[in-house]
Amino acid sequence: SEGERTFLQERLAAQGLSVTALNNYLESPWKYFFNNLLRIPKARVPHLLYGSAIDETLKWYTDRRSEGAVPDVAVTTEIFIASLARKPLARRDFETYKKRGTEALAGYLAQYAGGWFASAESAVRLTVPFETGISELPVIMLNGEFDKVEHLGDNAARIVDYKTGKPKTRGEIEGATKNANGNLKRQLVFYRLLAELDPAHRFVVREGVLDFVEPDTKGKYHRESFIVTAVETEELKETIREMLRALYAFTFWDTACDDAGRTEEYCALARVVH
Repeated sequence: SEGERTFLQERLAAQGLSVTALNNYLESPWKYFFNNLLRIPKARVPHLLYGSAIDETLKWYTDRRSEGAVPDVAVTTEIFIASLARKPLARRDFETYKKRGTEALAGYLAQYAGGWFASAESAVRLTVPFETGISELPVIMLNGEFDKVEHLGDNAARIVDYKTGKPKTRGEIEGATKNANGNLKRQLVFYRLLAELDPAHRFVVREGVLDFVEPDTKGKYHRESFIVTAVETEELKETIREMLRALYAFTFWDTACDDAGRTEEYCALARVVH
């Protein structure tokens, strides 16, 4: 109905767009519709709570390093355990992730603490205006948060995003392998776009890094670095505009929902609202 369409258009304008929302849309418009636009409540899964505790710990560590301090592993681990304890985790999950995170951080700091890049700030949020090309909605806000911004001098910066879980290959990150969707590389391109569109022009992104905080099966830690190009940001702008046009014109409403894989639950909901 016209009322539903207006309501959803208003939600879209008010919420703006994050890279998570964009990736959800590209996986399935219905996943975006229910998860991001309507924000249907969902239970928070343990591994996301664990990832959040790791992020909070590394933010604390980065802030201390920027002040000139070098916290040891034991103190950093205590910060992690305290953060994890604040999450709504079952006792068994808490114990599992406590062990996993303690071991991961010990190895991570053993590998990287000596060469830590001190000129950095953590949890940098940007909200920037994006021109849509849609007359009824000429501008929408893009938003995101960088885990870490390393300042390289001359206004140049390296964006670092922490990842928990099994480290991914460059092919998986770029979406070049069979089961990959390119979400991680798109995230880095989105971050460069945010910095580019920032009215304050705080920094120019020279490089994007995915920093895997947990080791591979052989105990090796991985960081994958990418130079994001202007061509990639231009392509991403067009992808975003295509998404916004489909949402604003409501053409996504007639998109078939693929019952396969991870979008199955959204298809069941889609059948209810149709």
